[in-house]
Amino acid sequence: MSRTCTICTHPERAKIEAAIAAGTSYRVISRQFSVGHDSVQRHAADHIQETIKQTQAAKEEAHGLNVVKQLQVINGITLAILQEARTGKMHALALSAIDRVQKQIELQAKLLGDIDKPTPQVQDGFVIPSDAFTHLPASARMEIRRALVEAEQRKEHVS
Repeated sequence: MSRTCTICTHPERAKIEAAIAAGTSYRVISRQFSVGHDSVQRHAADHIQETIKQTQAAKEEAHGLNVVKQLQVINGITLAILQEARTGKMHALALSAIDRVQKQIELQAKLLGDIDKPTPQVQDGFVIPSDAFTHLPASARMEIRRALVEAEQRKEHVS
């Protein structure tokens, strides 16, 4: 017949579990709450490990979502720079912004699990963004395409 866990039935169970989760020594916990050291150890191993794992997974997921949100803000700023560069006919800056947008799209797609490995294509000397390119709004895709066409026209004009 199995024994009832003394921590699970303890009136201060929540405080004991909080102390375990905080990394407090089992000896300190056992003295503070007048329970056996082995009871604390068994409870930690058998009853709250899964809860701790779930909490850690939730924290990691929240952090991942925060990274994606930050990347989306950076994408917006980069697209604004691209628009400004195009308007001001600063072609080198526009091409640099296009390159940055492509890298950000690939990173965002990796973070979201959309792609495993970027597979950019090269066409006429230009790197065309991978499938992650489709995650951009239509207006941003058009800006990038226009900048690529303008760069190709300049290339032909110089030749």
